[in-house]
Amino acid sequence: GVGQWKDGWESLEEAVQISSGLGDRRQWGQSSAILAVAALYHGEFSRSEKLYGDLYRAAARTGDIQQQLWGLDGQAVNLIRLGKTGEALALLQKAEPFLTAVGDRLQVINHNGMVGMAHLQQGNFELARQSADSVASLLAHASPTICTEFDGYAGLAEVYLGLMEAEEKSQIPNSKSQARQACKALSQFARVFPMAQPRAQLLEGLYHWLDRKPEGAFREWRASLAAAERMAMPYEAGRAHYEIGRHLPAGDPNRKLHLTRAREIFAELGAGYDLSLVSGQEG
Repeated sequence: GVGQWKDGWESLEEAVQISSGLGDRRQWGQSSAILAVAALYHGEFSRSEKLYGDLYRAAARTGDIQQQLWGLDGQAVNLIRLGKTGEALALLQKAEPFLTAVGDRLQVINHNGMVGMAHLQQGNFELARQSADSVASLLAHASPTICTEFDGYAGLAEVYLGLMEAEEKSQIPNSKSQARQACKALSQFARVFPMAQPRAQLLEGLYHWLDRKPEGAFREWRASLAAAERMAMPYEAGRAHYEIGRHLPAGDPNRKLHLTRAREIFAELGAGYDLSLVSGQEG
């Protein structure tokens, strides 16, 4: 939760080995899941997706419903980053019966946040809104408790900001207040779990931009980039480069520099969806 990746990986890998040697499948699954989370947050999407896939298959053999849910949802969030949104939605749909059986509020927040992000990527704004609204109703009476809630908090803010950006073009503003609340909730989450700071600042910057406050937007994006680089989070750095680049004037030489760096990072990470966004700006 504080972004100390090396220490985390070493401890988690040792925990995986010990629990495997003891035949403790429950502990092995928990350690493997957190290891997959760490890889996800560090931008290692293919590695994380494989770890979650291994977790799902192992849990299916033992009949562990909760860990099957972790495995399916974890694969899905990585597939969203890899640009395989259709596959992600199929896994999220497959996870629905497990979600109902487990009845975990935190997992519902994460799951629906991912569903909303996937629908937003596909341009299904109404379905994205429905998922975001269901998350918002849960977060209205919650406080951050564990770092793995990150995708729920971030997904909520991204969906409402995406809707707000789309509505700006149609001049029918409906999502501004929801986006403001979602960004505040994510900022609160980041105060508890510092690894969320780059994304919180990134999305706060996007809110400022859509609220016609460009100076505040660039201030937040530069802070996001600095935090991402400080905590060795390349995907978050790529996101910051992208937002800075795409919002600079066409004639500004820094625009190309930031977009080029974003493309390089996303290509290295295999972040297919984000790479397609950069290509659209460069074109």
